[in-house]
Amino acid sequence: MNLPTYYLSSMDSYEFEKPRKCVFLNKVFLSTGKEAAMVEIDPPLVGQKYGRPGDVKLVVLTHRHESYGLFPITFFPCFVHVAIPTDSDVTREELIDASSLQGIAWAELYRTENDALNHVFDKS
Repeated sequence: MNLPTYYLSSMDSYEFEKPRKCVFLNKVFLSTGKEAAMVEIDPPLVGQKYGRPGDVKLVVLTHRHESYGLFPITFFPCFVHVAIPTDSDVTREELIDASSLQGIAWAELYRTENDALNHVFDKS
């Protein structure tokens, strides 16, 4: 199975300054009705900073701007909120209670690692 892969970087967050490979695992919905993506990032986050005993590989992304979405992404970069599930069982659910997420950053999804390194925007 060929899962969608993008690169997560941020102009706003030191944590995501360097690009991370971002593999979309599945589409989920938040209790607020907003669509989201359960994704695996590489390299993972150091979990200790977020009160986790191990590295954090799974994060939830939601789009920051109402006129855009993640399924499909129509314009790059795609501006997203990055959150960590506070309950490990949440990764198996298709509907996630928004209160079970810990928001950690604003970031952008790019098509390629090079685009993420250089913060390349689509030309209109």
